[in-house]
Amino acid sequence: MLLPYLTHKCIVGEPATLEDTAAVIGRTAAGSRLTLRAFATIRADGESIRIGDNVYFGERATSHIVDAKIGTMIGDYVTVGRYGLVHACTLGDRVVVGEGAAVMDGASVGDDAVIAADSIVSPGKKLPGGWLYQGLPAKPVRVISSAEREAVARSIRLGNPHPLVRSGVLPPMSTETIPARPLNHAFL
Repeated sequence: MLLPYLTHKCIVGEPATLEDTAAVIGRTAAGSRLTLRAFATIRADGESIRIGDNVYFGERATSHIVDAKIGTMIGDYVTVGRYGLVHACTLGDRVVVGEGAAVMDGASVGDDAVIAADSIVSPGKKLPGGWLYQGLPAKPVRVISSAEREAVARSIRLGNPHPLVRSGVLPPMSTETIPARPLNHAFL
């Protein structure tokens, strides 16, 4: 789905692979070869999101903005795993964001970095490129080689994430909708 927001229309370069349940909203400008898996969402409703070439978002991964304050900049060849969150931040080229990991408001991650699964890059944090980061908050673990980073990114894109970027707490991969739970009226 390509959905406008107010007067803003999405721009997505061709070719692109957008699954039927994926959504691109508002002030998004993406380069060619954007891939959005099931239920992935790029939501640029109150600020802009700029996405480079050959960027991949796994199932239920999301990019968003801070309304009227901070947009999102995503470099070329970036890979975001399932349930990954790229929120009002800057990702350099060839960055890998693991499953269930989040890069928060005003943070920046340099070229060739890997954010391990279930890690959080704190708001405003500036992480130099070429490192593996892990934890809550994400801290540098070690320098990561370009060959290892490429293998990790490829593993996400092929649906068999490397242990560094595979979450141990997410549901299994599926393009099926998660069934709705009954509403608990006791909390209303």
